[in-house]
Amino acid sequence: MTNITRPLHKLMLSLAMLLLSLSVAPAQQDTAEREDNALTAALRALPASVGENKTVTVQPGERWVDIGIREHVGYEHLRRANPGGFASGSILIPGRHQPAGLVRDGVVLNLPELTDFRWVDGKVTAWYPVSVGRVARRTPVGELRAVNKVRDPAWRRPNGTIIPPGPRNPLGDRWIGLSKSGYGLHGTNDATSIGRTVSAGCIRHFPPHIHQLFDSAWVGMPVIITYETVTVGQEDGIVYLSVFPDVYGRGTNAPSRVRARLARFGLGDVLTGPALERVLAQADGVAR
Repeated sequence: MTNITRPLHKLMLSLAMLLLSLSVAPAQQDTAEREDNALTAALRALPASVGENKTVTVQPGERWVDIGIREHVGYEHLRRANPGGFASGSILIPGRHQPAGLVRDGVVLNLPELTDFRWVDGKVTAWYPVSVGRVARRTPVGELRAVNKVRDPAWRRPNGTIIPPGPRNPLGDRWIGLSKSGYGLHGTNDATSIGRTVSAGCIRHFPPHIHQLFDSAWVGMPVIITYETVTVGQEDGIVYLSVFPDVYGRGTNAPSRVRARLARFGLGDVLTGPALERVLAQADGVAR
């Protein structure tokens, strides 16, 4: 090749490479856009994550019940999120949630989460820590509805004795009866029981919280009781995951089951192997 044709050959080769890159670039751009659109669609399909985790300082003389009422958390929520204790100093409030159920207007209770959610017009407007049935008297799962609302209810003991309204009544001063006979959403005369699996099957609330729920409830309102130990959701494109203890021992935190659940959300590769096992062993309910 002569000295003249050699630079010409190089120039033609450069032009060919440029044309090739220009023809490939749109294809790459189209692929990237498709991937972005698919990711956006997947995020939009996730349930909404609501609330926020935050750190607060326990004030002198402040009880955990005071914090629980103010921050809408119960005993086990605080205990799991603060393994070092929460009687003093700064503590974590696990206030972010990914509601496990969906209803247009009504209440959804997730038993392992020890929390029920008030839905209005397809959005979560409030949530309340609750106590649910102990293992021997489990709160039932199902699609129920509110059948009555009673202020200052009386309580009939299993032996037939009637406990009148007042400070000795374990139902508190509000009762929302459910379509499964004998079960209801109610208050309590023992606020320290909220956020535990200690009831005879009913769903207890802090007194101020049941007042709020009672005022917005109506006869016929859907009340969905579900059981989900792994909740996933997103807010502003950030995906959050919470894992709760399998309080009734239903096997819902088995690694194979959790991997399958994450895969349904397109998150099958997010947690695997030892990382997944660590999260399941921790099961502290804190959204991360």
